[in-house]
Amino acid sequence: MLVLTAVLLMIVVVQTYALHKPTTISRARREFIAAGVSLPTLAAANPAVVLASPTPTTLSGILGARDGSQLTKSFLNVPPSRQSFPSWLEGTWECSEEFRGFEFPSKKIPKEKIVSSTQLPGFTKLSIARFGDVGRKDTRYKMKFVMEGNDVRENFPFNIGESISAHTDGREVVESVEGSAGNPNRITIRLRTGGRNGERVELFVNSRRSEVVNDEIFLCSELVRQVTLGSPTLQDSNVAMMRVGEYQHFWTFRKGEGEGSFRANILTAVYADAQQDASLFNEALGDPIIVYSHNLIGTRIT
Repeated sequence: MLVLTAVLLMIVVVQTYALHKPTTISRARREFIAAGVSLPTLAAANPAVVLASPTPTTLSGILGARDGSQLTKSFLNVPPSRQSFPSWLEGTWECSEEFRGFEFPSKKIPKEKIVSSTQLPGFTKLSIARFGDVGRKDTRYKMKFVMEGNDVRENFPFNIGESISAHTDGREVVESVEGSAGNPNRITIRLRTGGRNGERVELFVNSRRSEVVNDEIFLCSELVRQVTLGSPTLQDSNVAMMRVGEYQHFWTFRKGEGEGSFRANILTAVYADAQQDASLFNEALGDPIIVYSHNLIGTRIT
């Protein structure tokens, strides 16, 4: 078992996940995930910090609830504005990413039914754009956060392109990453023609939230609908491929010493999609059915 520690909120709240250790990824992803997992627990580093709300609504409350099932999605979303980040994240970073584990937070849906749904995000490569190979232990790539006016923004096209390239061992599968003019919530990723994991990916960000805990800890989330399009597959040679997935990233950034580093934990909550699996969607609705966890360490380049 691995123990995942991520600094989350208030004075310091530490999130400790007892997760399945990814000893081998040579098996099919779904078989690997089905092999076993233990549920997470959360521990407060400072016993004086009490999270009293039984139904948390803030990001710090949700992440501090010690319950993966709290990472729900909202069905009532308005187009979100672009995310602003703390000034200490401005710059170009060399990032080291590590997969830390996963869990099945649902108490009502059997694990066997979840892993039988072959199109869930994370079960195939590039089905989660930011983490194109879930289960890969160590990955390195660059990230950029740039000043635009008075706000620090993520260079989303650059970061997505860098991450996909790293998760595919630099095989140059990405031809272009383009933002939509006038719409900060849509990204188009064009992949190399003929790839079995799709030829075009459309990302739609349907919700964003953020919370400044203190000068060193920043929380944010983004709810993403990913549509992957491609040529017909061997399994269905008469119909063009279209896979739809929905997931939400929950980020915890922590400033390192000085201005030269940061640490982050990213929980990715995956939801059932009615278009892909109506039966699973009717059971889960807006509840997460699987949660992946990654750690990220950033070292400043510029």
